[in-house]
Amino acid sequence: MKKTFILALVILLALALAISACEMPAPGGTPATATTQSDTAEKPTVEATTAPQDTSGEKTTEVPPTATPLPAEPTATTEPTAVPPTATPVPVVVATSAVPVNAQRVQFVTGATSATVSGELTSGASVSYVLNIAAGQTLNVQVWSPNSDVYLSVLGSDSASLLDATSKQTQWVGVVPAAGDYYVTALASDGRTSYSITVVIPAIASTQPTATLAATSSAGPMDPYKNYGTPDFEDTMDKSSILDWAKPDGTLPDTRDIRMFVDGDKFLVTGKQPQFSTWWFNWASLQNFYIELTADARNCSNRDAYGLILRGPAHGAGISYGYVVSFTCDGRLWVYRLDGVKPWNSTDLYSPTVSPYIAQGPNARNVIGVKADGDTITVYANGYQVFQFVDDYYLSGRYGLFVRSDKTEFYTYEAVKIAYWSFDD
Repeated sequence: MKKTFILALVILLALALAISACEMPAPGGTPATATTQSDTAEKPTVEATTAPQDTSGEKTTEVPPTATPLPAEPTATTEPTAVPPTATPVPVVVATSAVPVNAQRVQFVTGATSATVSGELTSGASVSYVLNIAAGQTLNVQVWSPNSDVYLSVLGSDSASLLDATSKQTQWVGVVPAAGDYYVTALASDGRTSYSITVVIPAIASTQPTATLAATSSAGPMDPYKNYGTPDFEDTMDKSSILDWAKPDGTLPDTRDIRMFVDGDKFLVTGKQPQFSTWWFNWASLQNFYIELTADARNCSNRDAYGLILRGPAHGAGISYGYVVSFTCDGRLWVYRLDGVKPWNSTDLYSPTVSPYIAQGPNARNVIGVKADGDTITVYANGYQVFQFVDDYYLSGRYGLFVRSDKTEFYTYEAVKIAYWSFDD
């Protein structure tokens, strides 16, 4: 009995020890509090239904639930997100002023002041020429192509770019500041094309004129009536003008080279000799002035030309000289200094070059304006300043009307009106 009691007691003690070593769930399946984390314990860094905690102060965007932990938010040391390829800046190509390779040397014929070279170019191809020019000379270079899609670049003797082909210009005029080699390049734009480049470099005279393309005012054309007031003389160019242009016998000239006549109320000027430049002087002599001729080109073609000759000789002097300023039927400005005719002696100051300010074609009406102030002469086309040069060869003299028949036999234009303002007291 005693042994049985002792054995029962041992069994009860063993059961008590087993129960104290195990934790049973609370009623209803709720875990025991002994297995719950403390409120001060570290929380998980990622939750399945929310974005990482934003410490920057900006609003955090909620992301869709996912079973995969989200990546940590980038910090200052995190590699930046790559920019999409379309947002990558396009590199800018900077044109260099490298001397063109294999430039062809242009040689002028003895005594000539111009030369023309020509050839063909494929799309995007270029060809370069080099000229040796003295300081103070005027360089006038122009490229022609059937579709006007061959452009020029000009490089100075110091490798400075004087004209870049990206500007899509076909002509450049300027006074060369330093002696040396100058490079002219023609660049074809689209498609195979032919081209021709004409270079004019007038010879240096004892007093070499300096020439520049004049800047055009953004304010619009110049109005001499507003700038200078009432003209000192205004010629309506009709029957009342005959005596201003007449020969000593009172009749208008009708020579081998030129004819002036009045048809109704039209004062007409005809160049009789093809390819001949000719003129007829008025009686008035001017020193410093602004003068303008309004002219109607009438039935013209190509380079039929009309205009003015200024600062010419006195009547009966037996010589011819002066500054010729003319427009052509195809819209070109042509300026040269005439120094004699027997033999012919002239210097191109501005070779025939198309101007956007000159109206082209038959029956075009243009105003040629010239301001002469000492040795500085400024040319205007329909009020726009287009050219200026400095030359002290001729400082005063008579003015006259100029005509040149190029392709049209007996080319005739109408001198509509002439007015001038004298700046001398």
